[in-house]
Amino acid sequence: MAAKESKPTRHNRPKSPILGLGMAISHPVRFRIITAMNAPERNASPKELAEEFDLDVKRVAYHVRELTALGYLELIDTEPRRGSIEHVYRPVQGFKAWWHEWSELFPAFKRIVAASALRLGVEAIGASIDSGRFEAREDSVLAQDTFRTDERGAAEAAKVLAKTLEDLMAISDDAKARLSETHEQGILFSYVISGFEGALRPI
Repeated sequence: MAAKESKPTRHNRPKSPILGLGMAISHPVRFRIITAMNAPERNASPKELAEEFDLDVKRVAYHVRELTALGYLELIDTEPRRGSIEHVYRPVQGFKAWWHEWSELFPAFKRIVAASALRLGVEAIGASIDSGRFEAREDSVLAQDTFRTDERGAAEAAKVLAKTLEDLMAISDDAKARLSETHEQGILFSYVISGFEGALRPI
């Protein structure tokens, strides 16, 4: 008989932030929910997420409750919809709060996140292209390259990418503040940043 998965609650929530993060991102649906609600940051119901992911609403609702129990989401509203109650959640912890925990994660968890992030990045690019939004801007950028370098070049490249990410997060915070003042919805701006030591696939 298979053991039942231990369900986190407010009373047995993992005391270790690292364990909590591991539990939050170890399942692809949970990682997708966290990403969808933080990039961009928004409120959503399991029904909305299920329709967006093309998944069963009960499955998505289960993982939303798991993430709520782990402290990554919180229930903020209930709305009557066609004879039922729709629960609306908002993100509590954004990606920027996870850097320390990430550094302490086991390699297996990091591989799960890396694979999931790559898939989500490809999906974001594909959605933009399919909707016609990618070519709507003359300043859209899409680039990929793998090049030979020494250790100094690798360190310099990694530093440039890290600085770019910091700048983008600052731009995001500033834009969020301006949109809050003007009450405008704004436009979606997607980016994918990845820098790593490459490897050649076997032929």
